Amino acid sequence: MDSQIENFFSEIENLIELQLQENIQDKSEVKKKFREGKKLIDELEEDNEELYKFFKFKYHTTYASYLKTVGEVDNATKQQNLAKGYKNFESMDPHKKESILFMNAKLNLNQVSEEKSLLEDVEKQLKNIQPILGDNILESIRQIFKQLIKLPVTFREYEEIVNYATHLNKTIDALIYEGIINLEVPQNAETNEVEQLEHQIKTIVERNKNKQEFIDSLKRLKDLASEITYSRRIAFIQHVLNSSNKKEVLYSDTLFTEEEINKRSRKLASYFHPDKTNKPNTPNSLRDKHKNLGADIFKVIQEFRDILLSELRVTSNNEGLSFHEKKANELWKLTIDFRNAAKGQWDKLKVLKKDEIKEFSSEELENFSVSNGILAYQEYRAACKIVDREKQLKKQVKLRGSMALCLYVSNKYLEAQLYALSAIQLQLKNPQKVTRQDLIDATNIFDKVKNGNITEANPKPNTEIKLKSNSLALVKIVDQEISFFERKAFCRSINEDMEKLSTELLLKPDRSLVRYQAAQEEILHAKKRASKYKMAGWATFAAGGLASTVGIAESATAFMIAGPIAGLFAIGLGIYCGTKLWRKGSSLLEEPEIRENLNEIMKDALKAYDKGNYQAFFEQLSKKYDENGSRLFKLEEREDSIIPKDIIDSLLIHGFRSDGIAYLLNLLGEVLNSGKIEIKGKTGKIEKTTDELKDLAKNVFLGVLSERLKEQAKKLDDRVNNLRSRKFFKSFSDKVKDFFSFQEYSDIAKVHRDDAQEMPFQSRLGEMCNIARINLSIFDIIHGGQIEVDRAKETIKKIRDSINCEHQFVGMAKSRLEALEDLLWVVNGDEQPKESPELLQITFSADTMNYIDNKYLRYLDEKLQQTTSNQEKIEIYNKIAVFYGQLAEKEDKINRLNSLKYWYHAQKSYEHIREMDVDNLDATLGFAKCLLKLSKYTQVVKLLDTNQGLTSSSEYLYYCSIAYCRKNDYDKANEKIVHALSIDSRNKSASRQCEILKKLKKNTITSRTKRYNYYKKNIKYERSYLVNSRNNNPIYNVLSIDGGGIRGVLPALWLSEIENRTHRPISHLFNMIAGTSTGGFIAAGLSAPDWSYSEEKVYNYSDFKPKFSALELLNFYREGQAKDIFAKKWLNYYKRLFSPSSEFNHYFRDQFCETRLSQALTELVIPAANVIDNSTYLFTRYDAHNDSSKDHTFIEALMATTATPTFFSPYNGYIDGGMHLNNPAMAAYNEAIRYEVSSKRVSVLSLGTGEYIPDPLNPDKYWDQLFWPKDNHNAQECNTDSQLYNTLGNCYQRWQVFFEEPIGFNDIQSIPYLLEIGNQYIEELDASDDNPMNKLVESFYDI
Repeated sequence: MDSQIENFFSEIENLIELQLQENIQDKSEVKKKFREGKKLIDELEEDNEELYKFFKFKYHTTYASYLKTVGEVDNATKQQNLAKGYKNFESMDPHKKESILFMNAKLNLNQVSEEKSLLEDVEKQLKNIQPILGDNILESIRQIFKQLIKLPVTFREYEEIVNYATHLNKTIDALIYEGIINLEVPQNAETNEVEQLEHQIKTIVERNKNKQEFIDSLKRLKDLASEITYSRRIAFIQHVLNSSNKKEVLYSDTLFTEEEINKRSRKLASYFHPDKTNKPNTPNSLRDKHKNLGADIFKVIQEFRDILLSELRVTSNNEGLSFHEKKANELWKLTIDFRNAAKGQWDKLKVLKKDEIKEFSSEELENFSVSNGILAYQEYRAACKIVDREKQLKKQVKLRGSMALCLYVSNKYLEAQLYALSAIQLQLKNPQKVTRQDLIDATNIFDKVKNGNITEANPKPNTEIKLKSNSLALVKIVDQEISFFERKAFCRSINEDMEKLSTELLLKPDRSLVRYQAAQEEILHAKKRASKYKMAGWATFAAGGLASTVGIAESATAFMIAGPIAGLFAIGLGIYCGTKLWRKGSSLLEEPEIRENLNEIMKDALKAYDKGNYQAFFEQLSKKYDENGSRLFKLEEREDSIIPKDIIDSLLIHGFRSDGIAYLLNLLGEVLNSGKIEIKGKTGKIEKTTDELKDLAKNVFLGVLSERLKEQAKKLDDRVNNLRSRKFFKSFSDKVKDFFSFQEYSDIAKVHRDDAQEMPFQSRLGEMCNIARINLSIFDIIHGGQIEVDRAKETIKKIRDSINCEHQFVGMAKSRLEALEDLLWVVNGDEQPKESPELLQITFSADTMNYIDNKYLRYLDEKLQQTTSNQEKIEIYNKIAVFYGQLAEKEDKINRLNSLKYWYHAQKSYEHIREMDVDNLDATLGFAKCLLKLSKYTQVVKLLDTNQGLTSSSEYLYYCSIAYCRKNDYDKANEKIVHALSIDSRNKSASRQCEILKKLKKNTITSRTKRYNYYKKNIKYERSYLVNSRNNNPIYNVLSIDGGGIRGVLPALWLSEIENRTHRPISHLFNMIAGTSTGGFIAAGLSAPDWSYSEEKVYNYSDFKPKFSALELLNFYREGQAKDIFAKKWLNYYKRLFSPSSEFNHYFRDQFCETRLSQALTELVIPAANVIDNSTYLFTRYDAHNDSSKDHTFIEALMATTATPTFFSPYNGYIDGGMHLNNPAMAAYNEAIRYEVSSKRVSVLSLGTGEYIPDPLNPDKYWDQLFWPKDNHNAQECNTDSQLYNTLGNCYQRWQVFFEEPIGFNDIQSIPYLLEIGNQYIEELDASDDNPMNKLVESFYDI
């Protein structure tokens, strides 16, 4: 019976697939089959009830999916409702039962041994600086390198290597720029040991006589560290993308709550968000060729965040409040047990056993208690959000009390008191629902978190409470309602407590985020600038005196009166100018002195603040800092006040950073509010009351939010970003200008540059602003009425928006914010704020199952939503993957972009299978094949690192061989294919790959080009053949060549092969040649007539021989003028600045002279883009024949089509044709039709220059890494393919290769790689079943 039912499900699936795929409208056969299946399943009810329910559930869900797909929604709903009665809830996923997700999850890597060679490189560099630094310091650097070399297998380890690298860079920079190493102080190190180490370093550096060699060695070491770190980061990203447990690795050790899942995703975003990876010269930046990896892993982060949140919602809906509360109670018990164990109170353990934890120290046990307390708090908080929505008052109060206790034992005392207060406030707002006992319980918790010790696993509050307030003495009888007067008295008591608490609640800013002093580098430059003016004054004074003496001596005889007068005038002028310059220097010297005075004031003020001496802090800040008696503020008389704007203006003028100023204002506001300072006048009378000082404090906190500070922070960020993107020559010229000129410092101080790498200045200021906002909210919530509460509500919303915006730089403001939000909600009574769902959302193209409108896919998608069985999900995902794979194979020739999209969706389906079944070899092989088709060759070979079982798979080793071949590693490719055939000698694909490798070994690119050069003499240039090919050939052959700069070497190679095989020039084989940009140059070279210049100074043109052979054009790219034209040398940029397009202009003029388009040997089509109206203009031989005004020279057409934006200037109003038609095949076809050629006669060979599409859903995203910024390029190319295939069928051929990494249009270093890839493509064409190369050559023989 079981087998019959299984057969039924197999048959119904096949039947549904057939009907939906063939679009059969008759549903009767499928419905008949369902009725037969139902009858079979019903017979099972009495024999095996459990199996019966399983099959009934599967039956109804399958039927519902089918009915919904074919449009019978009502019937589908009925089937869904029937399925619910049989739903077999599988056991919950393990991670849904635990508080912490995926504990200790890591990548399962088969570690590749790279450490030895890397360490040898490091030791080689360290050896160069060992005589200078000595062994102790080198050992510190060596240890950091050992950490960097480790391949990270968890996200935490990834974070660590980034931090290690940043620390090492600072260490080396300190040596390079200052002569000392700023080593991080170990937690167990004594201060005097660190000072001794610094002294030792200073001494060593001072002894160094050859500092330049020392600095060069350090720079080499720094470069090596950067390379190692970068390679580790890339390896981690690649391994995560390949891994079947990527979700577990990225979200390991995360609490299973909405808040913590979003928090982890924010943390991940701080490393992988495109805004981070695209910012150059920062710890998280990625190179152009790896930016797609950053986008891929960020997409995965978003995808799994959404999956986890969805699972959380489903689980919460199923289990309700108990899901979080149960876990929170368990964590609370552990918290108390660890707390008691830390105190040695072993007899109070409730859950833990002494033998299990006795080896831990008291400090470790206390840390366990704190960490579990935080986890319990977060679970209670998640539960609290649920009951707040449902307004269950008793639960709301109880959970807030529990949260307060958890925070208390976790040493967050103020937050604990806030939650305890919010519980009481909630009761006071709903007195009709509260008994005295409820109030007693809540107040007892408040007492405990203020004064008591929490030692009980479930603390039981007393039956009556004792507070100082007499109003609560009335509270004696349990479960009686509270009278109006008792409630009012109790409110007064609570308000008094909140008033006392308000001073302590003010949040203290983090000093490590800011620079609170003016930069010493800028002070030093200001002093040097002042000295320059003084020196110039002395020089001018002396020069005037010397000039006067010479003038008097030389004119003494001839002009007895005029000479002395001129001399006296020179003296006077010298004295005047010299004095003016001297005074200017003296005036400028005041500024660095002021900055030093202010720095000293800040230093002394903060010392006093740290000691808790607020009065001394206040007095230090109000000290005079210049000879004019200027102060930051003065508060001595009744009428005096503190004006934040004046403080801000003064400090900005004197070189202080906006974040440092905001930090200072935050401290000043706190001190003014503290009640620990007194403002006394000259008579000793107190001039300002405590309330007046609190008002001043609010005003100072408002000053932190100054727009002036925000503008300055943005300016500094912009300057740093500009510095990162500027060329070396410009940066160097600025330094020279600063050194020699009298101008202000144009560079950015090193401390600011270092700080900018870790955190933008706007983010630093944002954190200071959030501190001020929180403190202002505390004032409003505790002291204000409804207006103030509304203002606090708006302020907290701004804080939340700021935190969401600057998610990667959230500091201590967030923990206090949560408690304040809760208290505000209780006071205000509005809906509880929700966690922002778009914390780090960026838009990606649709990545859904229904990428195409296919009924069968919709059916599978419906089934996927219905099923709860992982095994069924695997079967469905496998069908989806196979379906997309079949579509991809079909579309490969017709529309390559669509094919890549289908491979991408197949890959995603295989990934889902691997997540559910990590050992599923078929899914892993499917995944590998998709990666190969998507040109992700490195991921293919690295897949072995995470799947050791692949070593025994002939199919995978075959894929590996192709991948290594694409990476031009023929030894590895051959090794893998030999291994593949040793496992399965009947693997036909592997045998074919083996033959290709043998041919590549024989026909290397060097031997191939030598053969071209040797046999070039065999190419026949015959007028009769050319005429015959035009008049008697039934086929109208069109050649189209893409643009691509230096990548034009690919079509040049392929055309050389065609010429070598046919022994005919290209212009004799094709009726029309079209080309864009570099393709336009090839097209022109192949079709332009050869010419000579006679002694009579007359140009003589051939009517059958072209100017260039394909081989000569190939040599142009390999070894000729192209290298000079495209070379990335700053001198070339300089030349182009004054002589735009000069290199091309001279070359074209030398080669094409005055040749015009009408003289071309073939029809010629060369596109260019008109910059005025953004239209496409075609330079054609056809138009040149028919309209003399369009008979342009070859030079004009080529200068227009090659005027690459950002590289060459527009030519006569035209720019590169690739802006519109990088693939001109369709334009060429349309031209042939315009020339009245029958479409049945047209045959098109379209040659590409290589494509880079790492993300098929965003095909133009990385276009600028091949060319320049432009939209819809790849879509245009692929649409051209599709249109021409649909029009011409097999009469259209597209030869194209795909890159794993981008190759820029001027990347001359990649020419050898391009030649190898082009050579491989020739061999693959020959090895394919269609053998298009030979078919093409044979068609030319028939002419």
